[in-house]
Amino acid sequence: MTLLIDGQSMYPFIRGGVDQVEVVPYPSEDELPAWCCPFY
Repeated sequence: MTLLIDGQSMYPFIRGGVDQVEVVPYPSEDELPAWCCPFY
């Protein structure tokens, strides 16, 4: 699940144990961090 905002590739994730959607910039989908929820 990838969002395109202002021409930058972004992805939503849940943090803090709360169902809150955060949108942060990330360079590559192939390099998702370990703290990202497994939407895939």
